[in-house]
Formats: sequence, C-alpha cells, structure tokens
Amino acid sequence: MSFVIRETASAYQVAAGLSRSYRRVSAAARRLALKLGLENDFAGAGVDALARSDIVAFKPAECTAAEAMALLQTAGGALEHIETLLERMDGLAREAASPRCGDVRRREHDAGYQKFAGDISRIADETRYADMTLLDGSLTREGGVRIEIGTEPVAGEIAVCIPSMDAGALGLGAQAGGAGGSIATHAAAERAVGAVAAALESVRSVRSGLEETGETLEASLRAVRLQVQNMASCASRIPDADMALDMLEFVHSHVLRQPSVSLLAQTNAPRLAMSLL
Repeated sequence: MSFVIRETASAYQVAAGLSRSYRRVSAAARRLALKLGLENDFAGAGVDALARSDIVAFKPAECTAAEAMALLQTAGGALEHIETLLERMDGLAREAASPRCGDVRRREHDAGYQKFAGDISRIADETRYADMTLLDGSLTREGGVRIEIGTEPVAGEIAVCIPSMDAGALGLGAQAGGAGGSIATHAAAERAVGAVAAALESVRSVRSGLEETGETLEASLRAVRLQVQNMASCASRIPDADMALDMLEFVHSHVLRQPSVSLLAQTNAPRLAMSLL
C-alpha cells in the first residue's frame, strides 16, 4: 500500500522539507566546488589572512639566507684552494731550509714559491659573488656584510667579515718582503717556514669562522623553511573544506530530497504541489 498525501497542509510540510534539502545540497555542492569553508567563519578568515601575510614576510628572509649560503660557499671554496697552495709553499720552504738543499735547488724552489704566491693573490682578486669581491679585504669595511636571517632586522642579523687573503696581506711573496718574501737562501727559507705556517693558521681560522657562520645560516634557513611550511599548512587547512564531511552532507541531503519529491508527486492536488515547488 502506497502512502498518499491527501491534505494541503501535509503538502506544505513536505515542500518545506524539500526546500531545505535543496538548500543543503546547494551549499554542500558550492563548498565542494570551491574547496573553501570560510563563508561564515570570519575568525578563520582572519587567521588565514594573517598566516598568508607571514608566509609572504618570511619568503625574502629565506631567499636572503640562501644567497648568503652561496656567498659563503664561494668564499670557502676559494680559501680551500689558497690553503692547498700554502701547503705546497710550506713544503718548498721546508725543503729549501734543509742543509742538504743546494743553492741551485733553492732558486728553483723559490721560483715555484713566488708562482704560488702570485696564484694566491690572483685568487683573492678574482673571487667574486655578484658584484662583491670576497677575499680582497673589502668585506671588512663598515662591519662587513650584514645578512638578515629572519623577519626581525636587528635580532636576525649575522655579520660576515673576511680579511684580505692575498699573498701580500699574508706576508708571502716578493711583493710582501719580510720573513716570507723569498726562500732563495738558507736563512730566508728558515724565516719563510714560520711565515707560511702563520699564513696557514690565518687562512684556516678564517675558513673555520665561515664554516661556523654557514652552519648558523643553514640552521636558520631550515628554521625559516619549517616556519613557512607550517604556516602554509595552517593556511591551507583553515580554508579547505572537510571533503568527507561535505560529501556526506551532499549525499544525505540528496537522499532526503528524493522521498519528498516522490510524496509530492502522489498528492491529490498536483497543481498546488507544483506551485509549492
């Protein structure tokens, strides 16, 4: 036996329920289409806007830290090459300081010694990043290069200072004169051994400082990227609708709509039912 609506009041009730079902279906479909759930959530919209503004603020800090890492890697690579040349100069100086080394051999060693000193100066003059020369001492002026690693301009700054690393500044080579100027004689070679050792210590100290700064920058860069990732995740979770919940609401409202349509189709006043729809 089928259920039939015989009173207009009942038809009104069924039509009202059908209208509510249509509204729920429409709202669920709109959220599913837009994937947004902030139509009536003003607090969520405010948090979403704040998170996205923080992401925009942290992006320049991330780029700055990445560029600073590239600068330090460029300087570190050049210093590594200079250290290798100094080690070779140290070997020549020690051999020239040996009593078994003759004068002719010392002069040959001195020629190689001067060549390596010239290579060191060339590397110091030609090592550049963007428009900055890194190893000519220019990065010691005015407190060095200041790198912002966060959104706070003072608390998030790191200063990078690199002294001059050319042969003259290290006290080596003919242009420098002094103890490390030559190894052409036994006495000069003995003095040069100490000068080269001091230059090696200076270069290694600068390299160590750059590596520590690089580790600090790397840790800061990871922290900034983690903050950006967390804020982006937060910003995406706030406006995104719960797809499973919206799909359940859509199906539920669609199912409720079907019996209402069926009941109205069986009413004894089809014209009234149609006007209600």
